[in-house]
Amino acid sequence: MSTDLSPSDRARERDRERAQARRGRTRRRALVWLVRLVAAAVLLFAGIAIGQAFYGPLSDAVGRKPALWFGLLIFIVSSVGCAWAESVRALVAFRFLQALGGCAPIVVPRAVVRDHFDQVGSIRMLSMLMLVMGLAPILAPAMGGQLLVNFGIVN
Repeated sequence: MSTDLSPSDRARERDRERAQARRGRTRRRALVWLVRLVAAAVLLFAGIAIGQAFYGPLSDAVGRKPALWFGLLIFIVSSVGCAWAESVRALVAFRFLQALGGCAPIVVPRAVVRDHFDQVGSIRMLSMLMLVMGLAPILAPAMGGQLLVNFGIVN
């Protein structure tokens, strides 16, 4: 600041500097938020990738049902952890575990189809499996909405 400014000019200059500092802090906060968001997405996809590589050999070693139950247990426990997470780091960690557990219902049914059907039958069953897996995310919100309407939460 220059000393030859009037008091009102100095006050305006000081306000301008403070506004610039606030904009800088806001940009840094936005950047930190963006980095956390990207890290959460990367860990989610990493959990899905690792889970797919993990459940195939696990279901071959211990059987299909135990591997499926193990994955569902991890998914349920991590979902509760997500609901109770008190920090972003905890939420991201639980989402990673949720992705690991959520891979079991993706991998194990494919292995079951491969075990029980020949080549033509497994093509037919895998296409049916893909249809069901594709319809589930479409129908789930509508079914959840109907559950809320019929047995809903009263505000």
